[in-house]
Amino acid sequence: TATIIPARIMNLDQQTGSLAVGKQADLVILNNNPLTDIRQIRNIQNIVKGGTWYRPDDLLKIAGFNIK
Repeated sequence: TATIIPARIMNLDQQTGSLAVGKQADLVILNNNPLTDIRQIRNIQNIVKGGTWYRPDDLLKIAGFNIK
């Protein structure tokens, strides 16, 4: 409801607000379930922004973080 309700209010629910073929979505794909351990939000597998897939390590390098 955190995404679809605002989309409906702004009349954007046909383009965004839920996952469906043809809709726009930015995603953070995690390796594990953050509902069982909130620290899992730091264990990112991939990021999709504007239809482009990003690897977390590449984004951290661009941001200037030291990766080991």
